[in-house]
Parts: sequence; C-alpha cells; structure tokens
Amino acid sequence: MKICPQCKADNDAGYRYCRDCGHALADVPVNPSDSGMELGAEPSGVDTRQTLAYRREGTPLKAWLHRITSAKEREEPYELKATMTKVGRETGDLLLPADVFLSSPHAKFYFDKSLLWVEDMGSANGSFVRIGDRTPLAFGDTVVVGHQALRLDDPDEVLESASTGTTDGELQTAAYGRPAADYVACLSALLADGTVGSRYLLDSRDWVLGRERGDIVFARDDYVSNDHAVIRYVAGRHEVEDLGSENGTFMRVDAPRALREGDAVMLGRQVFVVRFE
Repeated sequence: MKICPQCKADNDAGYRYCRDCGHALADVPVNPSDSGMELGAEPSGVDTRQTLAYRREGTPLKAWLHRITSAKEREEPYELKATMTKVGRETGDLLLPADVFLSSPHAKFYFDKSLLWVEDMGSANGSFVRIGDRTPLAFGDTVVVGHQALRLDDPDEVLESASTGTTDGELQTAAYGRPAADYVACLSALLADGTVGSRYLLDSRDWVLGRERGDIVFARDDYVSNDHAVIRYVAGRHEVEDLGSENGTFMRVDAPRALREGDAVMLGRQVFVVRFE
C-alpha cells in the first residue's frame, strides 16, 4: 500500500499515480505492514512465471477514466464499456461541450490485444500523455507545462527563417550577438490561434521552466509550478523531465499510445487518469 503524500489516499503498491488526485507516487515507499509481509519477502504459493503477464490474452479489460478537477471536487468515473469510446466537444460518446479547446471528435480510447489505447483523431490542439521519468524529446515534439504549449524546433531552421524576415514569432536570444553555433534547440511557445509567440534559443546547459524562478519563466500562469520541468541536452540528444510539479508535464502523442494504470491523458483542458480492474 502507498499513502499519497498530497491527499493521503490509500493506493495499491503498483500505482504510479494517486487514484484520487493524480499525484506521482514513483518515490513513495510501500508500507509492508499493509500486506502482512516483511520487506523483501517473497509471497508463498505464487507461481511468478504466471504473474508476469498483466492479463491473459483475450480477457476483456475493465477500465475507467477519472477526470481531474479541483481538489475539493469529486465526480463519478467514466467506465469505458464499449470497444471504442470517442471524446469530443459536440460529437462522441463522452461529451465536454464547455471546453473550447476540444475538437469534435477529439480522441478515442479503444481496446486491442488486452490493452487500452488512446489515439488522437486529428484534433486542432492534439492529445497528450503525462510523462514520468526523463523522456526523449525530438524536434517537432510538443510538451505542455501548465497552460503553455511548447514545441522543440531546430535552431538552424528558426534562425534561417528569422534572417529572411519570415519568422512568425518574436525571437528571444540569450545574449545579443551570440554565435549561432552555440544553440542546440529552439523552444517555441504556441498561441491559441495556432501561431508562434515567443521563441527561446537554448544552448547545451539545462533549462528549467517555472513560474517564479527558472531560465524560462511563465509568471502569469498559475498552473505552472515554481520549478516545473527541465529540458536537458545529453550526449547529443534532448530530453524533458518533470520536477515534481503540481499539475505534471505532458507530451503530445502523434501515434496510438498504449496506456498503463495511473497514466494521465490531457484532451483540451481536461485531464483523465486511467484506472483498471
């Protein structure tokens, strides 16, 4: 059993995120007294070769979407009873008409080969899954921190566009007159109308994103934590890591994504935590 440090809810030992509030549980220790076992003891009478598979092939899953609202609000989870469930603003099985950031339909959840999958349906704003540990980040990938949608771009392409006067956003450099070769990436802030706002040229050091402190600050976004996430450049590759933020860091998924227990999916402004039985 794991006790959530944020809302104090009881969670099964295998949960990665709290079943009530969605708080990350990766570093929360398991209380061995709840299972009647000593720490490190092997359960008796269990064939571990049979327990490696989460569920037998062909066995129907039971899954629910728990919508995350405010800490004081609770609502009944949405059970995914059909083989496929579409989520949207005006059309679909699960409708959320008040969210203007949702398309119609926006995304679909479906069962295939004893797994639950989420797939974007060509929505305007995309579908996102919360990251856990360090996650690879490539040019063209988009992450969301708070209400900020940030795309990692090739700095050479951005600088070439700026030099010809065709850039669609304000170019912000770390130092005036700095050599272009020093930059390894450009972080582009995407606006609600689909254009690019501010652009941040990144060198090879770590770049922390936050609300009141960090290298890139979003002071007016109350959904961004003070130390929210960091973008790193390691061995010639980029990666992003959440820094234990209150609301998590999400990455856009452009292909069908298999979901695990506790995964959080963002569609529009809605966040759903996946639970299985």
